[in-house]
Amino acid sequence: MIVKEYQNQFAKLANHIEGLDDTFFTSCFINGLKEELKPEVKMFNLKTMMDVIALVKLAEDKASDHR
Repeated sequence: MIVKEYQNQFAKLANHIEGLDDTFFTSCFINGLKEELKPEVKMFNLKTMMDVIALVKLAEDKASDHR
């Protein structure tokens, strides 16, 4: 699944949950990534979903270039 699809599915689910902060959602989003993308994102210790999504898209592009 490409990141954009994952992002859309995640957002649909997250919109039904109230009372949790961005840190929780960011952690859940990262944990749901493909295994090859997780280390690239975790090493930066990003705190916002916008930053994580931007980095994941770059990591996905990098991974697809190496295939």
